Amino acid sequence: MTDLKASDLVWATAKCAVVIGAGSVSACVVGQCVCSVTRYLMRNREYKDLPPRKGLMPFVRAFASGESKGQSIDGLLDDWRDPDHPDQFLEVVDIGPDFAGRRLVGLNQPAAIAEVLADQDKYPKAPLIETLVEIAGYGLATSSGALWHRQRKLLSPLFHFGALRVAHKFMARNADRLVQQLLDDAAKSADGTATINRHQISDLMLRIVVDAAFSRCDFDVEWFSWACQKIDNPMYWLGRQVLGHAWMYVPLPSGLGIQILVKRMRRRIMCEIAHRRGAGAAAGLSVDTKDLLDELMAVGDMPDRQIVDEALIFLIAGHDTTSNLVAWTLYFLSKHQDVQGKVQSEIDDLGGRPITFDDLPKLEYLRCVLKEVSRVRPVVPFLERLLKVPLEVNGITLPKGTIVWLNFMAVHHDARYWPAPSVFRPERWMEGTEGTSQPMAHSHAFLPFGAGPRNCIGQKFAMQEAQVVIASVLRSFSVSLDGEDRVVPVLALNIAPANLALRVRKRRT
Repeated sequence: MTDLKASDLVWATAKCAVVIGAGSVSACVVGQCVCSVTRYLMRNREYKDLPPRKGLMPFVRAFASGESKGQSIDGLLDDWRDPDHPDQFLEVVDIGPDFAGRRLVGLNQPAAIAEVLADQDKYPKAPLIETLVEIAGYGLATSSGALWHRQRKLLSPLFHFGALRVAHKFMARNADRLVQQLLDDAAKSADGTATINRHQISDLMLRIVVDAAFSRCDFDVEWFSWACQKIDNPMYWLGRQVLGHAWMYVPLPSGLGIQILVKRMRRRIMCEIAHRRGAGAAAGLSVDTKDLLDELMAVGDMPDRQIVDEALIFLIAGHDTTSNLVAWTLYFLSKHQDVQGKVQSEIDDLGGRPITFDDLPKLEYLRCVLKEVSRVRPVVPFLERLLKVPLEVNGITLPKGTIVWLNFMAVHHDARYWPAPSVFRPERWMEGTEGTSQPMAHSHAFLPFGAGPRNCIGQKFAMQEAQVVIASVLRSFSVSLDGEDRVVPVLALNIAPANLALRVRKRRT
């Protein structure tokens, strides 16, 4: 018998492990499917009053769309339009089963959305939130009950006016670095232009968040940016829904690979907490020099694990949502050069100098542009809630155990609440002009950051961040599409502009 080398034994063992693992995963998937189908069929009669849907699991199309496939979630949205009134949406939509066999129902009615968001005891976050818990733990965005109430009370002061003033320097500093890089690239090019894509924008927003949270430590921003891109993977979200927690042990980049990345992130933050506690370095710092981690460590008796959870939520959710808001804004400004010109005129009126914190309230038209972008492409288009009690909408009773999709994007595009909803028109947000001269049709017709007690705690931070970055870029450049328009909206953690490629040219001022 031929002797086997140690490396051969290791390789053979690894191959056996993969085969056995694949078999186990397949068995788990089959078992999960049987249970899910059984649950779905047993409760099917409770939903007989729902209008018919298109396809068995249409929601999968939203998560399966991606940059490589170029699929848009607009097709899914169009399926929910009222056939008799194409500029309106059906208020109750059957979305079919999720992977656990629970019924998904879309709510496209502001009144129903308001009722659900107002009572988190009757309508808590749906099980999908556990997918985010695997990554970020039980921070403010993922916790509930007494823990959520405690964290909301403790963390709210960290986003007050004074904190936003301190954060401005991190935003401006990183925005200026991007502008300088684009100026250097343009100087080297034959036509005096430079290009920018959404991954560069994402890196910029992550640098701002890392600066705001960890300005006093040496974080590897490139690695964190790479890790966040890996986490923002539709296969992880789908796999986690199919297999639950077991998906985190499947030997794939979107399974076990994500768990390894998250552990490295958590370990890095925990080490920094231990270092600061040992050094007592924050004791003599002024308010202007403290970062978010210092502030979190100074809040009451928050355990270190909780501090890590909150920091991770801020890192992952904080940069992803705002980067897409900025990317979409630059896209729409590229498509609407007249709007871009008005924003630039407003910026020029400040004297051509760098944008200060006190300048931001003067950028009224830019703020209108950001609101209109948030209406047309809300970075968080849906929220899920679990019904712990029955809910009646338009004469249809949704039973306990239903998961409802609160469809903000449909409401934002419904002609009952918005004149000419398909038209990009920032002027609708200006005081005393057509649009806002009429009261908003419903208080919950515009929900870019949610509503109710669980509205986004960082929404002012996000809007300020977007203002600073857009103003810094447009102060120096004019922006246009680089080639033909191939941008499509795809859904991962948020709605992102896939295939975005922009070209900037230095302005003559």
